[in-house]
Amino acid sequence: MLTGAYLLVCAFSQEKYVSIQQKNMNASSEQLAGLIADFDYWKQWYPDAMDTSVVDSIAGFPFNVGHELTLNRHGIEERFQLKYMLSDSSQVDEIFIQRVIAQNGQEKGWMKFSFKEMEKGSTQLILEMEQGNIPFLFRGMIAMMQSTNPLVKHNVLCLDQLDRLINGEIGKITE
Repeated sequence: MLTGAYLLVCAFSQEKYVSIQQKNMNASSEQLAGLIADFDYWKQWYPDAMDTSVVDSIAGFPFNVGHELTLNRHGIEERFQLKYMLSDSSQVDEIFIQRVIAQNGQEKGWMKFSFKEMEKGSTQLILEMEQGNIPFLFRGMIAMMQSTNPLVKHNVLCLDQLDRLINGEIGKITE
């Protein structure tokens, strides 16, 4: 009976690792986009890029499609590539980054940063991240542990680090 219930949970649970987190920040969408679409800044806020044991390389130009960050940690290569930025004359709306991990084949995922201007000088930043498929029998476990999902924790840390950088608590933003 319990097995049947678990299989039912697996059948109706998400097929991919997905996390959506949001945070209000005291910055414009343009300021935040500058920290996200320029991979040189990732060393100051992105947890994996902050790790000093990681070998990294950056190619292309900030804010341009194809701008790429490659991290190599213990022989595992992880690449981030800017795919698009949506904006109008007054604000940035969205940044989409393709993520590829090369380890025994290739696992693809993505990161989407969406910006919602709030009151003057404040922006709600929404980070949505997808990272690969969840094997069928693990879907139920992931669904039951959603609050302790490492991807959720990772995204919360990313947003917290960006907020700390904006507030001058870590790193330094150059104009």
